[in-house]
Amino acid sequence: MRVFHRFCTRPLPMLVVVLAATVCAISSNASPACTQQPPTRSTAEQEATSTKARGFFDAAVALQIEAEKGGPDAQLRQRRAAMLYRKALELRPQSPAALYNLGRAERALGDDANAAKHFELAAEVQGPKRVFYLQQWADFLLDTQQWNQAMDAYTDVVRLEPRLEEPHRILKDHYLGLQERSPHRLLDYLWTLVDARQPARAADLALTALESGWTSRFGEELLTVVAASLAQMPGTPGQILESDLVARLAGLQEESNLEEGIAELLTLYETPGSYTDPFPWWNVADNEWAEERGIPRRAAFRAVLRSIGDDYRQRNHAEIAAACYRAAIDLAGDPDPRALRTLATVYVEGNNLPALNALAIEYANPEGRIFAAKNEAYRLGQLETILDYH
Repeated sequence: MRVFHRFCTRPLPMLVVVLAATVCAISSNASPACTQQPPTRSTAEQEATSTKARGFFDAAVALQIEAEKGGPDAQLRQRRAAMLYRKALELRPQSPAALYNLGRAERALGDDANAAKHFELAAEVQGPKRVFYLQQWADFLLDTQQWNQAMDAYTDVVRLEPRLEEPHRILKDHYLGLQERSPHRLLDYLWTLVDARQPARAADLALTALESGWTSRFGEELLTVVAASLAQMPGTPGQILESDLVARLAGLQEESNLEEGIAELLTLYETPGSYTDPFPWWNVADNEWAEERGIPRRAAFRAVLRSIGDDYRQRNHAEIAAACYRAAIDLAGDPDPRALRTLATVYVEGNNLPALNALAIEYANPEGRIFAAKNEAYRLGQLETILDYH
């Protein structure tokens, strides 16, 4: 079992200290009558409650700071601080700072069960500092070796705050070690990164898994994660082709059973718009893992084609853009509604009415492929697909 010693031994963060101040804000267009009215009874009661809760909180913080300095009275001060935090929470039960600090006091007193409850409650409160409390909850779970819950909490941190590196590193190290026991945990996390539009992280982790021997059992899905990530990458196709991620991908061609899939994917960037290959590795009808998570390989491949088309369209290369969208549409199976809509827009922008009319005849008439595909989506209850066709 993987143990993160550095996290188990490091001290918890400093107390959350709330500096309260009274702020009176009067809008510039308020009338004098409005600004001179005395507060209502309910407002006065609320202010009194807030003041009382703040008094309990501030007194508890002072005690807890002294307790954490050590000394013979440290435990007594922690108990008194915990009592005052509970009084503050009776008045303001949704205060994340009081919940978190109470959890710290309880942990110092050896009451991990109640500490866990209050750390979790603090992490659940919506607010500008939620990510901080969520990460402290995850750290506590890791400290107490509650692995699955800790990883779920760290995943929420990564999803909500992409700039934090340490939670992602913890997840990466942990999940790469679960190939035999719980491989689905890594795959679920990878698709979470794709959904959160963190393509560099998703592609890097998927490639690391491929480089670490995950190819034989999960190579197809991992390569699909790479494709879905590349579709979200900023930059021109040429810049992506020259990136370190693509260099790593190319390096896997001779070392895995994914040679055909990698070659077809690289072709999209090497010869944009000049596609003659039917792409058999990617052009499969089976949803495979997509019944449980992520998207199937054909959908990921289409996303790459659309992203390349979007880049050339933005740079006014309408012919290459149209070829990319057309390739996405022409893959076997149901037509790609997103590529179809964008291709129609390209024809409108270029005043290419004959091509637009031919597209409408092929797909938009009542006997066309798009209506059959939409009817099938209705039959299967695929709401997102149905919306794509509208």
